[in-house]
Amino acid sequence: MAGILEFRDASFQEAKSLPRDFLQALSDFFSAGNAVTEQGWYDFCKKWSAKLSRDPDLLSGLVMDCGLVGRFIRLKSDEKSIHSISYGPMEPLDTIIREAAFKLAGENRKWLDSIINAFKDIEVKTPESYGPSGESAPTQKSGAGPALTGDAKVEALQAIKRFLENKLTEIAELHESVVENGEPAQKDFRSVRLTESLPWTFRWDRTNDKFRLAVEFLLSVLKVAGRSPEGFEWKELGAQAQQAIGGSKMFDRDREKLLDLIQEICGMPLEDLGLTSRGSLYPVYILGKIELTFCAESQNRCIGQECDLPQENPSNGQFRTLSLDSLHAITNFEVEELKSLSTPAGRIILTENRALLIKMYKTGWFKKSPESFVVGIDGRLRLSHHRILKLLQRAAPHIPCYIWTDSDSPGISFVEELHHLFPGARVVFIEGHNLSCLDYEKFTEKIKARPDLLNREQESLLGGPNDWDRVFQIY
Repeated sequence: MAGILEFRDASFQEAKSLPRDFLQALSDFFSAGNAVTEQGWYDFCKKWSAKLSRDPDLLSGLVMDCGLVGRFIRLKSDEKSIHSISYGPMEPLDTIIREAAFKLAGENRKWLDSIINAFKDIEVKTPESYGPSGESAPTQKSGAGPALTGDAKVEALQAIKRFLENKLTEIAELHESVVENGEPAQKDFRSVRLTESLPWTFRWDRTNDKFRLAVEFLLSVLKVAGRSPEGFEWKELGAQAQQAIGGSKMFDRDREKLLDLIQEICGMPLEDLGLTSRGSLYPVYILGKIELTFCAESQNRCIGQECDLPQENPSNGQFRTLSLDSLHAITNFEVEELKSLSTPAGRIILTENRALLIKMYKTGWFKKSPESFVVGIDGRLRLSHHRILKLLQRAAPHIPCYIWTDSDSPGISFVEELHHLFPGARVVFIEGHNLSCLDYEKFTEKIKARPDLLNREQESLLGGPNDWDRVFQIY
């Protein structure tokens, strides 16, 4: 069949103004060098138009005007009617990608050299610098076991250092095989993977943001843990890696994955290497009568798990107690130190939004016999919420419990998580212009059969004392 190839002369300046990740995706899209159908090309442009906030047709036209992509119109036997339309890469696309890869390789080389230089300056202290062998090192106890000895801490830091050294060596060796005559060899896209469980990779022709982040995190841990035997705070790690305003937040987004990486490398949590806190401070809202028993000594703090302390008399000084009977916000650090709690309440209410908790406080309804104890999740079920709820369930396993959330997807996820903590809990939800309450199994069946019950905000019908009397069965 005859056909017409439509293309424009290359406009490199305009093409280089396009985002680098888009150009790389465009190259990957045509990686086999084959043409794609008109529908395939439209789908690609539609996907990227959303990311770039551009119209799909305008984006397609821009790419063609830059000379990066050509359009082939295949004609029928009459050489007039269109049989099909396909799109394919033009030579300028390969040229631009190679130039970008060359630039990236240079940036990656500069980054690697700076990391290697910083790595050479790191010395892991000897066990004697942490105290005689067998004595407790001055590190923060995590609650996972006894405090580390000097030997154990040194071995852990050495394991991190060996891991980091091996990865830097792998990257350097990869450079020799990938870069030829000062340019990246496009035929070789081999990469270095961080770990099997955290498959962030390094490639010389990519930006490698996540891999870089992990390497810089490990480097910061070695530096900060080595110089701070008294312990260190999460934000110090980010500030060490990026010494500029905002640098302390550098590792926040991937905190849990990076903490898991440390444990995978050296076999122990970062708390055992000196981390005193994970850098976040937030409240847990509670309403009602409760007595809280805390671990009095800071070295007995429990981070992210239940304390493993002996059951001793609180009067011996190892514990301190606090009695509350109204609306309060306790911090996640206080929750970490909680040993146990008790409440005389006749029911437990778990609410996703604080608005309900505030309204029950303002109306005084929570004091109505039998009194209620209310916990506000406040939009996100975090580590300290899990901990206080587990302690609450242990202290009051037979008290009726109610779960009340939004009925959108995150809200339903809250219900599922809270149901695991309180298997016998009933679920409160909005049905029409009324509040209803069902056990968990019947609730899940109902929302499957009635999709109109979904996507309702809890605040759209909080109700009042009369509604609560009915829903929470006060007669």
